Amino acid sequence: MTKSRLHNFTIFLYFFSIIFIGGCSDDSDEETPPEVEADFNLSASSINIGESIQFTDISTGDPTSWSWTFEGGEPATSSDQNPNVTFTQAGSFNVALTASSGTNEDSASKEVTVNCTENNNQATFETYTKTEKVQYGINSGAHLMDIYQPASDIRCSRPAIVLFVGGGAGDPNSLSSIESMAISLAENGFVVGVGQYRSGNDSFFEMVLRNQQDIKAAVRYFRSQQNELRIDDSRIFHGGHGSGAIISLYAAYVTLDEIPSSLHPIVEAEGGLEGEQGNQDYSSAVAGIFTASGAIYDLVNPPTVIDQGEPPVFAVHGEDDIEIVIGCETTDGGAYQCGSQVIYETAQAANVQSELFVITGGSHSSPRLNPELYMDDLVSFLIGL
Repeated sequence: MTKSRLHNFTIFLYFFSIIFIGGCSDDSDEETPPEVEADFNLSASSINIGESIQFTDISTGDPTSWSWTFEGGEPATSSDQNPNVTFTQAGSFNVALTASSGTNEDSASKEVTVNCTENNNQATFETYTKTEKVQYGINSGAHLMDIYQPASDIRCSRPAIVLFVGGGAGDPNSLSSIESMAISLAENGFVVGVGQYRSGNDSFFEMVLRNQQDIKAAVRYFRSQQNELRIDDSRIFHGGHGSGAIISLYAAYVTLDEIPSSLHPIVEAEGGLEGEQGNQDYSSAVAGIFTASGAIYDLVNPPTVIDQGEPPVFAVHGEDDIEIVIGCETTDGGAYQCGSQVIYETAQAANVQSELFVITGGSHSSPRLNPELYMDDLVSFLIGL
């Protein structure tokens, strides 16, 4: 090859290396992003109800965002890389993670098992949890209750009771007045709802009519939350203290044919004895009632509204209660009322299971302030039904 041709060939190779080889070298500097492969570890795959699981992301491919979903968990979703989740329902649940790098993403899922124990016997607990001002009916201002639950409770289902406070019409601050009763019941294994109810300036009959609709709505709410709160559908009760007990008694025992026919139009206009205050697809039936310092008013003398086949009743009353006497009396307003002694005797006469606990020297407030005096008897009565 002549020098001229060799020179030209050298120049050609030089430019070829710049254009092609050099260009390829530049392309190799732009690295392809790694593929994301989602994966995670669990601190446990099988736990007891109410316990938590720590989830740890071990995805590869440098993900920068994470989207978790936890079936049956609290929270139900998370964008944290390593979330901690509590499971309050029993069963097998799917946990899914989608990890993304912004360029590509991948998903992975695993199953967790949440266990509970089938124990319908009486159980006691050292502590409780409280959820405040839960709306149980359609009225956001009046239909509120605080819910107490036994802490560290791994039972699959628990008994439940709705308690209405005395003087609880439209006053959320009144809910704390029977907190001692609620805590005692929760520590004895009950899910407890302490509720307030609607107020008004109507007649006594109209007030009680609406309020007994409210307590029925609260029972229906508990049934609507049966799975979430792990409530035994066959062991739901209601009751209360003072006017709350009166409401419970009317809801449990007064039927339309025991109300004067002249008042039937009012009942019909208000939506019947059942009412239309929420969760209408559920039953308001109860397995029994608990009346503390309660009475039945203005029906007959003495009251005979408790009939065979109606719910059992546990009644507690202060011996020296002067606000609502344990026996019968005509009030200053002219109403005739009969307290726990007569309620108990009437239930006994109708072959309705009943029990009376009299607090010796006790006042109107004694049942709500000193539940430890009768709690063992009350719990044994209700659990035994």
